[in-house]
Amino acid sequence: MRPSEGETKINVDAAFCPASGESAAGVVIRDHRSAVILAASMVGTKCRDAEEAEAIAIYEGLKIAVDYNLTPASLESDCATAVAAVNRQTMITSRNWHVYDNIKVYRNVLPSCVISKVSRNCNEAAHKLAHLATTSGSSNVWLSPVPEAVRELWCTSKVSSYGAGFGRRSGHRRCTVKAAATATASRSTDYYKVLSLEHSADLGEEDVKRAYRRLALQYHPDVCPPSRRAESTELFVELRRAYETLSDPATRFQYDAELRTGTAARRPADGFSKDVWEAQLSVLWARSERRHSAGSCGGNRF
Repeated sequence: MRPSEGETKINVDAAFCPASGESAAGVVIRDHRSAVILAASMVGTKCRDAEEAEAIAIYEGLKIAVDYNLTPASLESDCATAVAAVNRQTMITSRNWHVYDNIKVYRNVLPSCVISKVSRNCNEAAHKLAHLATTSGSSNVWLSPVPEAVRELWCTSKVSSYGAGFGRRSGHRRCTVKAAATATASRSTDYYKVLSLEHSADLGEEDVKRAYRRLALQYHPDVCPPSRRAESTELFVELRRAYETLSDPATRFQYDAELRTGTAARRPADGFSKDVWEAQLSVLWARSERRHSAGSCGGNRF
C-alpha cells in the first residue's frame, strides 16, 4: 500500500545461522516517492530459530521509525510466520512471545502501521542489508542521501515507483566494476590504484580502511549477480590483499620501497603464493554459493 505524503514504508528482513544462532537485521525505509530515506544493517543477538530472528527484524524496523520520528503507514516482512504472529489478536503462545510483546509496545505507539507479508523479490534491499551485517560484523544506520556504496548492495534489482510492480525484480543491473577494472589491469603492480587511493605521505590507516570498506561493500561476491560472482570474487580477494599490505605500517613501508625501485611489479602474485590465492578464491566462492542457495524462514542464512 502506497503511503500518503509525509508517511513512510518499512521493509525488514533477517539473516540467521542455525549452526551458531547468530542473527542480523536489515531495514529500509522509503517515502511516498519510493526514495530511500533510511537504511540500516544491524548485527543481532543470538536466536533460537529463524522466526525469532525475523521477529526481531520487525521490532528493529518499528523501533528505528520511532527513534527517528518517522510515521510508517506499513511494514513488510517476507516471513509469513512472524507476520501472522504479530497480527494475531489472541494471546501468543510461540516460544518467541517475548519478542512479540516488545513489538506490541511499538505497535501501540504506531497504531496506523499495517504489518504484512511480502515476497522475497519485493524485499531485496532489506535482505542484502541483513547479510551485509553478517559479513561486516558491524551495525550501521544511514540517512538520506544513502551512500553510493550502500545503494550498490541492491544493484541486482531495480525498484520501480509505488503501485503495480513496486519492488519486484525487474531485471539485473550490471554490478559496476570501475575500481575492478583498475584492480584487474594493475594486478601485482599498484595496490594504491586497487583501492583508488592517492600515493601520499599523508595517507593514514583510517583512509586505507575507509577505502577498503567502501569497495568491499560494492564488490563482495554476495552482493553481485550470480553471472558476475567469479569476477567479483577475484576482485574481492585482490582488494583484501591490497588492504592487508597498506593498512600495516611495516608492510606498507616495504611495499613503498619496492614501488620506488620498480620491484613491486615483479613480486610473484604480490607476495602471495598461488596456493593461498586459490584457497581464498575457493572459500569465498563456496561461501557465496551456500548463501545464495540456502533457505530458512524467509530464505535467510549466513
